[in-house]
Formats: sequence, C-alpha cells, structure tokens
Amino acid sequence: MGLPFVFAPGAFGPGKRAEEPTTGAAADVIAQVNGEPLLRARLDGQFNQMMGQVVPIYSMIGQSIGVERLWRFRLDALDQAIVQQLLMRQAEAENVEISDQQLEARAETLATQQLEELKARYADQDVEVMLGAIVTQTEGRTRERVSEKWFLRWLTERLIDESGADIAEEMMVAAVQQGVSGSVAPTEQDLLASFDEVSVREIWVRRQPRREEVTRTEEEARQRAEELAERLRAGADFAELAVEASEEEDAEAAGELRDAIGRGRMSGEWDEAVFALQPGEVSDPINMFGDYVIVKMESRTRELPDDYESNKQELLANLASQKQDQVWRDYQTELRESAEVTVLDPEFLAYEALREGDRDASLPLLEQASTRAAELGSAAEASIFYQIAVTRASRNEWEAAADAYASSADALMREDSQFPGARAQALLGMARSYEHMGELEECLLWYRAASDATEIPSIHEQLKSTYERLGQAELAAGEQQWMDEFETAQRAREEAAAAQQRAMEEQSGAATPMPMPGPSGGQ
Repeated sequence: MGLPFVFAPGAFGPGKRAEEPTTGAAADVIAQVNGEPLLRARLDGQFNQMMGQVVPIYSMIGQSIGVERLWRFRLDALDQAIVQQLLMRQAEAENVEISDQQLEARAETLATQQLEELKARYADQDVEVMLGAIVTQTEGRTRERVSEKWFLRWLTERLIDESGADIAEEMMVAAVQQGVSGSVAPTEQDLLASFDEVSVREIWVRRQPRREEVTRTEEEARQRAEELAERLRAGADFAELAVEASEEEDAEAAGELRDAIGRGRMSGEWDEAVFALQPGEVSDPINMFGDYVIVKMESRTRELPDDYESNKQELLANLASQKQDQVWRDYQTELRESAEVTVLDPEFLAYEALREGDRDASLPLLEQASTRAAELGSAAEASIFYQIAVTRASRNEWEAAADAYASSADALMREDSQFPGARAQALLGMARSYEHMGELEECLLWYRAASDATEIPSIHEQLKSTYERLGQAELAAGEQQWMDEFETAQRAREEAAAAQQRAMEEQSGAATPMPMPGPSGGQ
C-alpha cells in the first residue's frame, strides 16, 4: 500500500523535552538563557519541527533546501528554541498546569485529526484494511483489519506515551498565549482605520549605501538617519534633502511620492509610526531590518469595500485574529530581546559570526565543532563542513576545501538526512575545488555526480554552462537533454492537471439540473 511509517516516536512534536534527563549529545548545553541551560535536545527538536514545515513547501515548488542555507535555518531554530524555553518558564511562573484529563483530550483531538487525514489521503482504499496495515507496520504484529474506534484509542495512547510531554508543553504555551492576546478585541473604529491608505515620501539610510562602496553598521546607519532627521527639524526641505541624501535602491525614486500604501504592506514598526502621523508631518527614523527610513505623510484616504456592512462581523473577526497574532509576536520578540542569552556552542557561535559577515572568525569555531560533528546529526554535520569548505575555498585552499565539501556530501547521504537534494551543492563545490587544482578527470567525475544527485533545473543549466566552458560537448548535450525531458514532463503534468480540472468542472456541471437541456445533454 506504500503507507508511510507515520507513527514513529517524535512524529507529532519536537522530540524529548529539554528539561527531561538526557545523555550524550542531546545533553549538550547550547546556551545559557537567563542563567539556565538550553540543551541540544530542545534545539534539535525545534530544528526538526521547523524542517517538517519548510521541506514540504520547497518540495511543493520543485526545489530542495540547499546545504548552503542550513546554517541560517539552524540559527533561526536556536532563536525559536530560546523563545520556547522562555515561554515555558513564563507558563511555570503563571502556575499553568495540564491535568491528565486535559492531556488525554488533546491527544484524542490530534489522533482524530490524523485519522481524518489518513482517510482522505487513502479514500480509494478499504479503511479498516488500511488502518490494519498501519498498525502492522508500526507494531510488527499482523492485524488484517482495525476499526476506526479501536485505531483512535490505540493512536491516542501512543501519542500520550511517546509525545505526551510535547503535547503538554504545547498546551502550556497556548495558555500563556491566551492570557497575552486572547482579550484583544478591536472596535469598529479600529476596523474602519484598517482600510486607511497613505501617500508618503521617504528618505532612506542603508547599511549598504547606494552611492558609496562601504558598508555601515546598523548603529552607523541609525546615527546617519538621526543627523538627517535633525536637519529636517531645523527646517530643511524634505524633497530637496531626499534628492541629496536618500539612499533609495532606485536612484531616480529618491523622494518620489508613494501612493496608496495600506496597513500591513510594510513592517509593523513602519505602520505604527506612519499611521500615527497627520498630513504634512515627518516621522522619526524608523528601523527597517537594520536600515532606516524617515517618512513624510502627504495624505491619507479611506475606501471601504462595497460589502462592508453585510460582512462587518466577519471583517471584525479577521481583524481580531490579525491583531492577536501581532500582539503574540510582539510579546515573544520582547521576551527574547529582554532575555540574557550567552551562546556557548561553537557551531552556533560560528553562525553568529557568519551572520555578522565575519567568515574568518567563524572558521576556528567551525573547525572546533567539526571534531564531533558526526554526533550532532546529518544537518549539523553537513552544514559545519560546508561552511568550512566555503571559507577554505575563499582562501584558495582548494585541497582542504575539497575534503570539507566531501565530508558535507557524505553527511547528506546518512540515513537521518532530511535533505537529499541538498547534496548536489556540496558535490558542485567539490568539483570546482578539483577544477581549481587542475585535476580535470576528478572534477568531471564530481560534476557528473552532482548532476545525478539533483532534479533542480537551475543546477543542470549551470552544469551545462560548466561543461561548455570545459570543452565537454557530449556532457553539455546530456544536460540539455535532461532539461528538454524535464520541460516535456512538466508540460505533461500541467496538461494532465488542467484536464483533470476540466473533467471535475464538467462532472459538476453535468450533476447540476439545467433549466433547458439541449440535445447534447447540456454540454
């Protein structure tokens, strides 16, 4: 039946809770958060949970997560793990407790959702036989048929036994969230204001100025923005200063009018500052992800939808949900920013250096992390060695780079790897390293291995160009053939999907009584 092993331990949550006694790599202290250890078990759980959400999205659009991006995902997972631990401490401070009855009820809800998903996924199969196959595959004992009622009880018990701590943690955090944002209830005046649109002019100060070949720190960008704001307060003409000093990405757009910007189009910080202005007023510098912008309000308009009155309650409910989500995000951001966090693990210290653009500082930390990378899981191992390889290559240390790329590629072949498609990037790096060393036969071997390892058209296009540059006409023709076949298959998939959609529409139309059926049966 091709059924997945859907009920493996940890499948419904981030894995073992960090607070539980644990040994080995899982017991590593990644960071100190307000004086308490954050263990690798929590970090790994958060990373796996994140990848469980992200990988299917990439797959849906026909891509895979490249190994070169893994370090950013791992650093994001660290931030999320820190926030999760802070939220748990907040729940404990609020004396939030989950009873056995509440836990069982939640597990049963999750089990019911999973059962309904299975029934929908395998709608063309005998449900009892399908459920029996899952139990057989999971427990290793034969059950030809299983009733839905029995399966639901069985799955609920497994969830409690294997993921009960995770479910309880989820419920505790949900209780904190309810306390933080549950009472947010926008008024009709808030709803009316949500349809406001503004027209503005802007002066941008960027960390990478358009007119200069230098890079500012965020603090330097802030200071420059404050200087410009002070000139405006002293009476400088906004339009003239914009032309003189604004670092718009498009030079001709400096100070131009930007029309009809609604709430939510920009960042929360921008909305809060700009929608508080009156026409003619100028904002203080607004932090836009490390760059800064000064905004002059030119005009404000409000245009309500035609169905405003009839849909007012639904619109209010949607606005309440948006505002509750924003309050919760702001709460988590404030919690994270106010926490005292000291990162201790060399892998993540290296990634922080990479985030700051200091690749030289990252290398010794990555080398330190590499000594036990195999213990940390395939994603960590692949990421550590790939970043070592990139740094070695940037120094023209091609032999060391090739070895590190090879270690990264090997890690992505391990059974626990979630990123099989990412291996092509490591193989490409290895091939380029051998090419720089002048070893043509070896580099071609690894270029061909990269081709075999990926279904991403852009990589095959890249390989075609590489083979042409190296004078390998036959290999270049092979890459062109792959792309032609891929395009043909893609067109066939699109045509099949369109045909299926037409058939569904025709079937739906045929099932609808027509007032005056014609001789062709209403077609």
